[in-house]
Amino acid sequence: MGYLLAQRGGRRVLATKDGRRVVFDVDLRKNVLVVEGRVMKLREAPAEVVMAALEEEVHGGNELSPDVQYGTLLDFHKRLGHLNYASVERLARDPSSGIVLTDHKRLIGLTCAEGKQSKGRQSQKDSGAHSPIDRIGRVICSDLKGPMTPRDRVGNRYLINFVGHKSN
Repeated sequence: MGYLLAQRGGRRVLATKDGRRVVFDVDLRKNVLVVEGRVMKLREAPAEVVMAALEEEVHGGNELSPDVQYGTLLDFHKRLGHLNYASVERLARDPSSGIVLTDHKRLIGLTCAEGKQSKGRQSQKDSGAHSPIDRIGRVICSDLKGPMTPRDRVGNRYLINFVGHKSN
C-alpha cells in the first residue's frame, strides 16, 4: 500500500494509492507542506508516510499548486509592469515568491520600450499660454526655498514666494 498527494473537494490530501482512504489534509504554503492532524497509533512508521508524501511532491504529481504561478519569462515581464528580465529571473529564483518560470526566452535585440515609457503628458489647461490671466487671482504660482543658512533676522529658514499671472 502506498500514498500519494491528491485533490479531493478542492483540498490537497494525502490518500492511499487505491484512493479509498484519506490519511490527512495537506496544505502547501510557500513551498512547505503543512499538515494538521491528530496523533493516533499507526501500524506503519510515520516517517514512511511523510517520506511518501514528500517524494510524490518532489518527483511530480501532475497537478499544479494553487499557491505557485507558472508562466514564461515574457509573461511575467508583462504582468509585472514590464520589469526588466534579470529582475524577473531573480524574483523567480526566490522560493517564497511563488513564481515558477516555464521558459526563459527573451526578445533578442529589442529593449522593452514600454518599461521605459514615461507617463502621458500633463494637461496644459489653465497653465502658461492657456491660463486665464484676465482675472485677478485665477492662477497663482508659488516657490518654496529653504532651509537657508544663515537664518533671516527673525530666525526663519524658509522663504515662500507667490506670483500671480496677472501681475507678472
